Amino acid sequence: IPHIRRVMATTREATESTALLRAANEVDVARHRRRRATIASVAVGAVAVASLVARGRASREGAGAPFEVQFQVDVGCIELDVVDRSPIEDFYGSDITGVRLLRRGDDPIQEFGGVSRRAGGVELTQSGWSTIYVGRARVVEGEEIGFGLVNQRGETIFELGHNKRFPTTGELANATCLANIPRGGGVYRNRVIPKKSSMRLVDGVSRFETTWAGCMERCPLTVKLVACTGPATGDADNIWGIEESSAKKDVWRNYKGHFTSVSSGEFNTWGLNTVTGALAWTRNADLNQFSRDNWITATNNPVANGVAQGTMVDFDAGYDALIGVTNTGLSPAGGYMWSRPVDGSGDWGFADDGNGRGVQVTIGRTHHFHMNKINKIWSAELPNGRWVYQNVEPIKQIEVGDSDTFVIYTDGKTLKRKASDMTGDWSTISIPSALSTATISQITVGATALWLLDGNGNLWGCDLPCRDSGGFVRAANAPANIISIDAGKVIHNVPN
Repeated sequence: IPHIRRVMATTREATESTALLRAANEVDVARHRRRRATIASVAVGAVAVASLVARGRASREGAGAPFEVQFQVDVGCIELDVVDRSPIEDFYGSDITGVRLLRRGDDPIQEFGGVSRRAGGVELTQSGWSTIYVGRARVVEGEEIGFGLVNQRGETIFELGHNKRFPTTGELANATCLANIPRGGGVYRNRVIPKKSSMRLVDGVSRFETTWAGCMERCPLTVKLVACTGPATGDADNIWGIEESSAKKDVWRNYKGHFTSVSSGEFNTWGLNTVTGALAWTRNADLNQFSRDNWITATNNPVANGVAQGTMVDFDAGYDALIGVTNTGLSPAGGYMWSRPVDGSGDWGFADDGNGRGVQVTIGRTHHFHMNKINKIWSAELPNGRWVYQNVEPIKQIEVGDSDTFVIYTDGKTLKRKASDMTGDWSTISIPSALSTATISQITVGATALWLLDGNGNLWGCDLPCRDSGGFVRAANAPANIISIDAGKVIHNVPN
């Protein structure tokens, strides 16, 4: 697979903040393999246009001291009505490959770069595999700007319109973040650079964030549901994902990578291959179906008392930490439990004082838990609380979410719930009658739902708090033969 870095399509239900890729059954792989890696910046061909743009910049800089701004434009949540009003037919039928910052020129009006709409433009580049395009430019307060969207065919549409020079272009941008600019006997509606003092500083640079044709700073961050499918052996791509809110009805996307177990946190997903011992992580925003370059390899052989313990056999991504367990044959209760920063930095260290033993682990906002080899569970308050035995057994799996903890009994039929801080009592949740012929093999909990994977390979979701069986709905479009599934953590922190 070539190293392609601009490969994204917008869907009619564009609500994701991760790369908006077509469903697996819609992808023309050969076409994507031929996709070019970069958008060439087109030089201004006409000397007259270049001269006018240069005069325009001089005029802008005369209006105030220019300062550097980092622009971030998120194209991952373009509204359906904007898609429908595209001035170029089937523009979104081709993948989005670029965003261009356009600046207003000087009189006579060279509307954002003149006829070519390229003069003076600043090409923004894709951040990883995400839907965010970034770039820097020196601007002045009050300068008028807009953003062009470029597709894989090289076509460009502009988010601003109602311009006599471009009569076929309608205004696509949300009017609530535009300013009315009187000019030449008319009124233009443009984006305007705000006062420097009002802009957020990130690493000492002013930040201008927006969504394309919209007014949000960025697309809404959503929780991912990530799974891997069998067979565990081999190297075929077996990672699947979807926004949790769409998992019951929409088609899942097949991402690049091969693992036997996956775990998703707030912003990162980790993958473990228990066959090869490989451990890697990626930003959720960079999960994609074109390249494995997004996966970053991590160390996976921690040492206890001078002895390497081998690779993780189970793990879970939390808000700040990734926890795991090794060598479950170490003792009758299981193996050592470990922790490392979930953002991929640092390395493994004990998750406790080194005395705990387990075979399965899970981590929430306030507590982490482990189950040992004899199907009993313990909890500890983060970050360094002591282990407390929880009198609920025999347990097959424990899973903690944002506010609730769930357990499956070893019979595969008994499902119980309790507050994640271990206050209150355990309550039983009735399972769907359709599960009467199958046992529950795995559970995971996300922002909106509890998910059950049954022994027949069916995935079921129940909207939280999921107090009875009536809320369970089968996710009919989930991939077949799921061997591991995890829902991301509820998002509480907004990254820079």
